Amino acid sequence: PKPQLLEKMLRIAASENQKWENGLVSGAVYNGEPEHIKRTNEIANAYAVANPLHPDIWPSVNQMEAEVISMTARLLDGGDTGVCGAMTSGGTESIVL
Repeated sequence: PKPQLLEKMLRIAASENQKWENGLVSGAVYNGEPEHIKRTNEIANAYAVANPLHPDIWPSVNQMEAEVISMTARLLDGGDTGVCGAMTSGGTESIVL
């Protein structure tokens, strides 16, 4: 079952990916370059089990989050150095914050 499940999922993904790969969507894929996707997948794999709620175990996740927030704040601060921010996983969490 494991090989069949993976095979099925890869087949479905390949079929669905044809839509954006052929330029039939707008705003759904922000960077579809093969090298970018490969690098992103490698990074996601390296941190697949990391949980930012445990910075004592994964301090690098906390550091990366702080760096992204800092860079974004510098881009958008409009001259206000007191700008701060937070990262969310999206969805309802983002709306509530």
